[in-house]
Amino acid sequence: MRVTVSYSVELDEVLQTTAELIRSAKEGSLEPLIEKLEEALTLISKEDEKNAIRHLDDTRQELAKIDLRLLDCISILSGYQNVTTGNVEDFKAPKDSEDKSEKIDEKG
Repeated sequence: MRVTVSYSVELDEVLQTTAELIRSAKEGSLEPLIEKLEEALTLISKEDEKNAIRHLDDTRQELAKIDLRLLDCISILSGYQNVTTGNVEDFKAPKDSEDKSEKIDEKG
């Protein structure tokens, strides 16, 4: 199950933090995937389709994780770009955050 985890960093740390996310995706994921694909090719040459399918599926699932990480990075960078170019509307608190005690007093 995938979950979204968020945390905050200073605006001037956004690019560095995003670069770290990209580096971790690159360094931790791509080399093992190449090895899995090589193993799948070897298995195919040995006519071992069952294990080749397993290696290919593992590779596909890992690629999906990388894809999601890259999508997260795109989202972060897009938000950063909006902030740094001034394309962000002022934050307004939701109406539900009004003081509840005032609402109670108004009713009764």
